[in-house]
Amino acid sequence: MSESGRRVRVEGVDWFAFAPVLRLAGAFRMALQPGKLVLALAAVLLLFGVGSLMDLAWGEVVETEGLDDRGVFEAVVDRQAAGFHALMDSALSLEIGLDQLDGRNTGGSVGVVGAVRYLAVETPRWLFTEHPWYALIYGLIKLAIMGLLGGAICRMAATQACVGRSISVKEGLCFAWRRVVWFVGTPLMPGLVVALLAGALALAGLVFFNAPVLDVVGAVVFGVLLLLGLFAALVGLGLVLGVPLMSPCLAVEGTDGFDVISRCYNYVFFRPWHYAFYLLSAACFAAVCYVVVVAVASATVGVTDHFVGVGSFAVVDELPMDDATRYDAIVDQARHSEGQRQTNAEDLDGTLGPAAWIVKQWGRLVSALVAAFMLSLFFCLMTHVYLLMRRAADGTPLDDCDSGEGDVLWAAPSGGAAVDTEAAEG
Repeated sequence: MSESGRRVRVEGVDWFAFAPVLRLAGAFRMALQPGKLVLALAAVLLLFGVGSLMDLAWGEVVETEGLDDRGVFEAVVDRQAAGFHALMDSALSLEIGLDQLDGRNTGGSVGVVGAVRYLAVETPRWLFTEHPWYALIYGLIKLAIMGLLGGAICRMAATQACVGRSISVKEGLCFAWRRVVWFVGTPLMPGLVVALLAGALALAGLVFFNAPVLDVVGAVVFGVLLLLGLFAALVGLGLVLGVPLMSPCLAVEGTDGFDVISRCYNYVFFRPWHYAFYLLSAACFAAVCYVVVVAVASATVGVTDHFVGVGSFAVVDELPMDDATRYDAIVDQARHSEGQRQTNAEDLDGTLGPAAWIVKQWGRLVSALVAAFMLSLFFCLMTHVYLLMRRAADGTPLDDCDSGEGDVLWAAPSGGAAVDTEAAEG
């Protein structure tokens, strides 16, 4: 038989080598691991606790047409929830929304780009413009919480993705604590540069454009001001796009903030199509995961309410609802918003009121767990994205990771490479 007639039998295909983007799928199982969920839940509860306390201190200062005044944190949460749901919907329908790059809303869906712009640019700009001191204080606290706890999650994800080794929460926190200055301070450095450039431009406006003759001088040197504006815009754009990679970079490389900024800006500006593809893939995968997790959470609450309600037969005659049991009254107060409730708080006599409040907190805990999973998933996904970007830009193997004791890199042992790879992908 001639060589051209021979058959070749393929035993298997290494899909992760053929399409490295498929490694993002491993982030789902990573994000569900108890250690990462505990850290993410702690971050969610701390952020909500701090925001609620600050709302009590600031008061209800945000006016909304047709609604009661609200606290700043409550208004920001509503904005972020709207932007997040728009992002998930756009990702599921594969609507990129490139026409939203300039910020003009042409109607219809805003797409992934518009949702990200609303979350990362429009909401922070509104917050810093309308409530600058609140934004500064809460922003620094949030940066500290996310730097420490998010850095620990990234470290746990990095060791698992690179070498297939799962480390404990304590090890992840210890690693993040030793580098907490960089985890917290690295995003501030480009922000400080933008602030200094903005101050220089404002000073130029004060000096040159408030008096005759000087305005002519200002017009002559306006080209220099444009260059400063260009530099500020590039630094700000790199910060907005590169900040998701900063904590993963620190967790993987164990380096300092200057090296992190250099790497992240290099990946954003010199590998933009790789980065855009990985971010869009991560957003689509996160949207699918969100649908699954929300469906499980909703089913959990629904099944619990249904079967607990089957066992509740004590009817409360004083309630507006016909033949409502005690559990019906509790669920009505705990699960529904104020406009959807059939009962008022004053209708719940005796222990019904406290019971409804406690059940409501359990429901909030379920919502907090969903938020914690999405936060954990975000850090796990961005760790994978960083590893893929590093491989595309620098040719660094995916199994290289700082040991935490210096500049020594881990490399998966040759004898256990297959096992470690399977563990990392799982």
